[in-house]
Amino acid sequence: MNLKASFIIIIILIKSYIIAQKATISGYIQNSNGEALIGAVIYDQKSQKGTLSNNFGFYSLKLNKADSLYLLVSYIGYKTINKHIFLTDNLRINFTLQSATNIKAIDIIAEKYRDKNIDFLQIPAKQMSAIPSLTGEIDIMKSYQLMPGISSGSEGSNAIYVRGGSPDQNLFLLDDVPLYDVNHLGGFISVFDYSAIKDVTLIKGAFPAKYSGRLSSVIDIRMKEGNMKEYHGEISLSPLISKLFFEGPIIKNKSSFMLSARRSYIDLFTNTYTYIKYGKGNKAAYRFYDINIKVNQKIKAKDRLFLSFYSGNDKIFGDLQIKENEPEIYNSLKARTQWGNNLLSFRWNHIYNTNLFSNTTLSYTNYNYNTFIDDHLQQILTLEDTTADQTENPENRFYTDTTTARFGNKYELSIFDYTLKTDFNWYLNPKTEINWGGAYIQHAYQPGVSSSYVQIDTTGNSFSFTDLTTMANEIYFYLSASIQIKNLIFLNTGIHYSIYQVDNKTFFYPQPRFSIKVKLSNKFKFSAAYSQMVQYLHLLPSTDLSRPTDFWVPANSKAPPEKATQYSLGISYQSANHHYELSVETYYKRMDNLVEMKRNQTFFGSTGSWIDKIETEGIGTSKGVEFLVKKNHGKINGWIAYTLSNTQRRFENTDINSGSWFPFKYDRRHDISIFLNYELNENVNLSVTWIYMTGNAITLAGQKFPALNTYRFEFDPNSFNVNNDYIPVWQFKDAFIYDGKNNYRMPSYHRLDFAVKFIKEKKRGLRTWSINIYNLYNRKNPYFLFYKKINGTNKMQLYKFSLFPIIPSIAYNFKF
Repeated sequence: MNLKASFIIIIILIKSYIIAQKATISGYIQNSNGEALIGAVIYDQKSQKGTLSNNFGFYSLKLNKADSLYLLVSYIGYKTINKHIFLTDNLRINFTLQSATNIKAIDIIAEKYRDKNIDFLQIPAKQMSAIPSLTGEIDIMKSYQLMPGISSGSEGSNAIYVRGGSPDQNLFLLDDVPLYDVNHLGGFISVFDYSAIKDVTLIKGAFPAKYSGRLSSVIDIRMKEGNMKEYHGEISLSPLISKLFFEGPIIKNKSSFMLSARRSYIDLFTNTYTYIKYGKGNKAAYRFYDINIKVNQKIKAKDRLFLSFYSGNDKIFGDLQIKENEPEIYNSLKARTQWGNNLLSFRWNHIYNTNLFSNTTLSYTNYNYNTFIDDHLQQILTLEDTTADQTENPENRFYTDTTTARFGNKYELSIFDYTLKTDFNWYLNPKTEINWGGAYIQHAYQPGVSSSYVQIDTTGNSFSFTDLTTMANEIYFYLSASIQIKNLIFLNTGIHYSIYQVDNKTFFYPQPRFSIKVKLSNKFKFSAAYSQMVQYLHLLPSTDLSRPTDFWVPANSKAPPEKATQYSLGISYQSANHHYELSVETYYKRMDNLVEMKRNQTFFGSTGSWIDKIETEGIGTSKGVEFLVKKNHGKINGWIAYTLSNTQRRFENTDINSGSWFPFKYDRRHDISIFLNYELNENVNLSVTWIYMTGNAITLAGQKFPALNTYRFEFDPNSFNVNNDYIPVWQFKDAFIYDGKNNYRMPSYHRLDFAVKFIKEKKRGLRTWSINIYNLYNRKNPYFLFYKKINGTNKMQLYKFSLFPIIPSIAYNFKF
């Protein structure tokens, strides 16, 4: 080989080596306020390689050295950045995107990379803010109730039922920390203040391996981090609620804060009304509040700290002073019921190198519920003194006797979680991302502490029943990989392995996850997913309808952890201009170790362990087909969602439906939601929603026969002797025969809501008036059904009770 040929070969080898060398571009993608953008796309148009920013706005993209790159950075609602660079070594570049007033369709390139998120549901902020609501509040949960596979429970409720699951089977994460009860007003309003929320993602099938603890869905909610440049705020007023939002820098470009506070003022009206109607000392009211606080601190280029705090509470209370004559009776009644969540988390982000990112979280979360009743009765009697000398001293013929009685009951329930966890993202190359991590969680469950007392004059007795606090420990590890093959196939596979220890019993559960999306053409995509999930707690619904909440209890050897296995297949179509989308997805889910309250059981006024009041080892199945048609852009936009489904449950070897299959209470055979949004102009926006659902499955008696003669013990008002204060009273009671559990369907549910928003740019901010009309055509949907005798006969008639007629409301919002 001559010298010239050798030289050429050496040049080729050196060039090949240089080309083969890789360099990484990494950094953060944020908006002009310094807020991290989740799921922003960075893409090299020359090599056609790209990636998405993670939950903290961090991205990492590995490309060939010595390449001339044409980068495109894109995010919905923001102006796209185009940047030309020459890559010679690892680069740290932070991108700041500016918001855009005239939003066009998201880039086709960006859309391609979002295909990595299989079975994720995200509703654009613009559409979510346009959805009509009763209070004028933007409500995350009510928005997602309009999507396929997701249903509401009863009218007005914020609870979501995902693919046949119950509300406790949804994992709500606020900045990576679970919340247990996410409803106010008995489920009418969610605890999530939209002004404080940056991003919401709902996952209902293809669960990534990092998530665990629930069977049906994950709702991952991220709070805003605060503006690092300047101060901004928001004030909102509606008939039921007022709120304040404020954010700004602590040290400009270094640290920021966010504060959101919301409170209802129903109690101000009801307390005033009760005082006017019943006099001094009387009050009855309900109120709730939410507080969100977040602090964001940049330490160095590679480290960031976040402090998140949430506190929310509901309270129902009443003080009644009642006076009656002949005999003279004074009755003082005090009642309190309150429940809520508290959350505190500390998070540390660290960049180890251009390809490796980690987030470590130390958190505390608490749910508590308590109720208290105190009834103080005083009776003043005028009695004749038969021993007095009535002739000489007639004034002593009568005397006054005062007797007092006091009754009380208190119930408390609480859950405490202490968590330390860490998550790693390793960007191996533009087409492969590896995620792993683990956590230790200490659970403290107090399923119920009950105490009661009875006191007559100075003599009394009391009893108490305590379920000792149950401690449980949970450890989990996970490993997952996201892989892209030739821009045609997107894979996400992994395993979640958890260990749960309670009452000297240890459970081990591997939970495999797999999902795939295949690009069949430029317009059609096919997807499939398989997942296993485990849940280490149960929610026991109380049969006492007067109580506003349910009861969380830990899984144990007698009530094992709930399990679910889910399969799904789907196909989707997207038009060339991305204006229209159509998707069809079918699923099958099996659930094991479900629980159900035994017949005629309640937690109030009774003793005994909760485990003796439930049936365990239930089986559930849910299957269905989901359809979604969306129009993403244009003056008229929105979607039509339809779900055809069937959900059944069975408890073998029990008296629940004789061990046979029965429909789940919220089994919806047909569920249709339509949302249409019309942008009349820049200042006026009109929107409507129409909802149709098959009625709930309920249990009704099929036959009635004359009562048996029975008796009960009733308090004797003429005797306050503690040893003899109850007398037997005979009573006649109708008896009913039930053909089976959930053997009857309530009438179908449907309603139309309407909203109009008037938006105007003012000198100091943006003003919005929102007019909402709930149930526009005044449909009297049944809230519950009941039997009542027809006047003058012994025949029973079935009636329905409707709660929400047509309700107009108005709300005011000002952003500055």
